[in-house]
Order: sequence, then C-alpha cells, then structure tokens
Amino acid sequence: MRKARFQSREELEQLLQGKTPQQLAGELGVCWLTVYRAMHRLNIPTKKHYSGYSSRGEKHWNWKGGRRLSYQGYILVYTGLDACELEHHLVMEKILGRELKLGESVHHINGVKTDNREENLMLVAKASHYGGEVTCPFCERVFITT
Repeated sequence: MRKARFQSREELEQLLQGKTPQQLAGELGVCWLTVYRAMHRLNIPTKKHYSGYSSRGEKHWNWKGGRRLSYQGYILVYTGLDACELEHHLVMEKILGRELKLGESVHHINGVKTDNREENLMLVAKASHYGGEVTCPFCERVFITT
C-alpha cells in the first residue's frame, strides 16, 4: 500500500463525494485508517455525521421493519427519534381519532397480546380492567386493584 497525503480539506472532500471512507481507501490503495486520520486532521465529519452514510432506522444493516416484541409479550413499533410505542395503543388511538387519556387502557379480548386487530381491542378504564380484583394464575392469591 502506498501512503496518501491529502493536502487540503477541499481535495479530500472532492475525493469523498458520494463515497464512504472505506470505498475511497480501496480506490486509492491505502489503508482505511489513513483516510479516517486525514478526515480528522482536516476537520471533516466521520461516520455518523458523514453525509450519505447512516446506520440508524431503515438504513441500518439489521433493520427488521421497526417492530419488535417487548419482554412482556407486546409488539413495540419504532416511531422515530429513538422512541417506541405499543402497537395496540397506536391502533386504538387510530380508532378513537385521539390519544389515550390517563386512566384508559387497551384490553385484548382474546388474551393474545400480539393480536392487534381492531375487532380484538377494547378500551377500558384501568381500575375496571380487572373488575376490581386480580387472581394470580400461579399462586391463586386474590389482589384488590384501585
């Protein structure tokens, strides 16, 4: 490999136009680290700030459509800016034409947490969601909700 010495910011920016630093290094026959060091020395933004190069959201190599399963078993939907919302809440808000109010909850009629069809969702008040009491399925102990 030969050593590349970039004299000016303009020269390097022109060479980088529309390419990643790794692609440019391959074309010039130099190590990618040489290009990154030159970019740093000439105050050219690298990686996440480099225009045309993004590893977030839909452009990420491991993008799976913006939906994932929460540890509680509900479907989470990516809504942008590192925010996720429960899919059944979004579906109910679309049905109602407004956001859910404090004290409102969405109930899955058939008990399947991933079944977010409109006909399977029901809006309930949180206190009445469980009828005032809850029975633990494991120990069968009854808890009173408020």
